[in-house]
Amino acid sequence: FWSIRENALGHLQSVPELKTKIPGLEELVYDLVENDPKNSVRSAAIDVLGLWEPEKYATTFKRLANNPSYLIAGAALMAMIQAEENTVDAELIESLAGNQNFRIVIPVAEDYLKENVTGKREWFD
Repeated sequence: FWSIRENALGHLQSVPELKTKIPGLEELVYDLVENDPKNSVRSAAIDVLGLWEPEKYATTFKRLANNPSYLIAGAALMAMIQAEENTVDAELIESLAGNQNFRIVIPVAEDYLKENVTGKREWFD
């Protein structure tokens, strides 16, 4: 039933006002982030929390940015980067800059662009 959980999370992203209409929903989504056996569900749950409360879950996202699953790590990085207050430190981004997986490359590039990091032209080539 993992696909049902994943689809429901996608729906929550497109209808964010459901967060306030369903008591306990945020806690349920957080539980999926931490405990779901399927990485794609965990990643989708991270996307939802990143949309709803990125600053509140910044510590969780930072921890998950080092997850061995590229799905989870990439989602956590994007959640931090897309927050109004970018909580990704430059050291973390630089430690990931050599990774070739697109789920990591895209958040790294997004951070470089959003933060106007200079001297990265060769990295983008």
